[in-house]
Amino acid sequence: YNYDSEQFIDNPIPVLVIGTKQDLAMEVYPPGRTKRTASIAEECGADEIYVVS
Repeated sequence: YNYDSEQFIDNPIPVLVIGTKQDLAMEVYPPGRTKRTASIAEECGADEIYVVS
């Protein structure tokens, strides 16, 4: 999914992004694809909360 991070500037609607359990997720990247260097929260200018249980 491609998006422009500037679309979140001055957006009055809260954005909630929920991810998977990082410790259980396998990182599988097809050849030629690089790993994301920034999280979606960073690109949206949002805060991140990590829940450890």
